[in-house]
Amino acid sequence: ERKDRNDPDTDYPLDSLRSSYDSAFRKIEWQHNLYLSEDHTVTFGLEAEREEGNSRYHSESAYGPYDSSFPEKTVRTTGYYFQDRVRWGDRAVTTLGFRLDDHNRFGRRGTGRITSSFPIGAGRRLKGSYGTGFKAPSLYQLYAPAGSFGPIGNAALSPEKSRGWDAGFEQNFRNGRGRTGVTYFSNRFIDLIDFDFGAGYRNLSGAATRGIEAFLSFRPNDALGLHLDYTYTATEDKGTGEDLLRRARNKLSVGVTYSFRKKGDLSVDLRYVGRRDDRDYSVYPAQRVELGGYAVVDLASSFPVNDRCLLFARVENLFDKDYQEVKGYGTPGRAAYVGFRVRF
Repeated sequence: ERKDRNDPDTDYPLDSLRSSYDSAFRKIEWQHNLYLSEDHTVTFGLEAEREEGNSRYHSESAYGPYDSSFPEKTVRTTGYYFQDRVRWGDRAVTTLGFRLDDHNRFGRRGTGRITSSFPIGAGRRLKGSYGTGFKAPSLYQLYAPAGSFGPIGNAALSPEKSRGWDAGFEQNFRNGRGRTGVTYFSNRFIDLIDFDFGAGYRNLSGAATRGIEAFLSFRPNDALGLHLDYTYTATEDKGTGEDLLRRARNKLSVGVTYSFRKKGDLSVDLRYVGRRDDRDYSVYPAQRVELGGYAVVDLASSFPVNDRCLLFARVENLFDKDYQEVKGYGTPGRAAYVGFRVRF
């Protein structure tokens, strides 16, 4: 249940807005694993999902009142899936999976994925995968009523379809105390769903992403752990040739964890997100702008009280960094959380 309320103020004395969106999502799943041997597992099952929702919208302005709503809509999806995982002794691992989704609006769609990993030397493995995807529009994307600024939902939307592959390697070193790896990935999206202010949700003719993921983890001793993760992503809207909005080319994560001999641990993580394009809708027509990069530091710690109880605490955005993930929308400042976990 979501409600929006925007009362008149000194800058907009004649403008007000009331809207609500009520929805429910129900899902039941059954899964079965067949362990044919230590090295061979077959998994199959089914999912049944039902989503329903309705909305109301009312606004007041100098142009008069405006009302828009859509009555309750319902969508149902039934999915069937199968996966076969085989380990060839202590060497290669191969997984083959298939899924069939039966959507009451978009019909039957099949997707699949195959992965493989195998050693090529001391502590080194090659890995790769190929798969396809399908994602139906949500009820909100299909039927959300128009606002005073233009349409939102689009009943003519097509489902998103995708295909992608990746290939890379992992290497252990220092007797397993360290691991590193690099993976190249490439994805192609057809009918990617995007939101265009003033036009509502729409399908892009096509989009693509490709890039490199790299990681390094190292534990110089039993108390200290280090990790570094980096992702470079290049994106393209096939219709315009421009980068996709809000996708940073560079992302970096660096972390340090220290353990106090079973008396607790302390970790510090730095997350960096690079520059990316967005749209500034505070001007008309909306302008394409660049959002600056930002770095956020998080702190976390946990302390065992006994064998059953664990106290934990974390601080997000430790230095109260001011940044935006979406142009014009603020993000939370420093936040602290404390809790405990009990095992029975």
